[in-house]
Amino acid sequence: MNIDRWKFGPQDGEGGSASPEEEARRNRARAEKEWREKIEIGVKTKRSDEHPEYNGDVAFINRDIGAFGVLDGFGKDRASEIAATIAKDAIEEILRTHDSPTDSQETNEAVRLAKTEEVIRLALRGADRAIRDRSRKPETHRMYVAVAIVKLWKTESGEIKGILGDIGNCRVQALRKNSNGALDVLSENYLIRHFDDEGNESSNSSHEFKHALGMGKPEEISLDIIELSFQDGDQLLITSNGVHENLSPEQIIEIMERASSGQDCADALIQLSHEHRKFDDDMTVVVVKL
Repeated sequence: MNIDRWKFGPQDGEGGSASPEEEARRNRARAEKEWREKIEIGVKTKRSDEHPEYNGDVAFINRDIGAFGVLDGFGKDRASEIAATIAKDAIEEILRTHDSPTDSQETNEAVRLAKTEEVIRLALRGADRAIRDRSRKPETHRMYVAVAIVKLWKTESGEIKGILGDIGNCRVQALRKNSNGALDVLSENYLIRHFDDEGNESSNSSHEFKHALGMGKPEEISLDIIELSFQDGDQLLITSNGVHENLSPEQIIEIMERASSGQDCADALIQLSHEHRKFDDDMTVVVVKL
């Protein structure tokens, strides 16, 4: 079977020609693909000095579908790493499964926003189920994941739209081209729990920590799903709390403004976070220069 024909109908010179509307949709899909390929990305992660043998943070990068994120696992020893990896794999699988060539051809932005919001919600719910399934094993009991993930696309008018899905203490910020040097905090369901050596919640836990994937009852999981808008030249920053709890907004802005590339920015943020750390934790940064 000719898969391209199955998806898009007859190709030029193969027994038919596309309607003007269909050709416009194809052109839009090609333009969006080219735009995604030009996005500059920086990613860096560093294991905590307290447990250099594993990393509870995972970065999520999928340029093909325009999705980026950070996951921060909680649990005893390697359970944190296992939890974050399970959640990342589940999210990526669901996003890929529900990604369609027709999405980038959709001309009704309200429809595309609604579709993307539902897919992000499905992905996070799917990750929650995967974590709970694995938590039934004694060695990975009581493991949770904080996650912030963004799916982006460019509209016909040139505006960059996105949907953010967030739960836990990862943070999403933006340094906009016309921001006058101010960071825009887009989402942070800012919550922290501390665990003792046995993996039990300690008395130092903050009362603010209410939600994470795998925590509480499935029906009680509270997801933040937020519509985003950007312009060319804006920078998106996604971090685990090991970064944004160790750096001030001013320090972050200074690095983002002076960095020569997205990767230089990510490297510098991790280095400064480690130098200024108030506590030992895994550190992860994803920088998306639009």
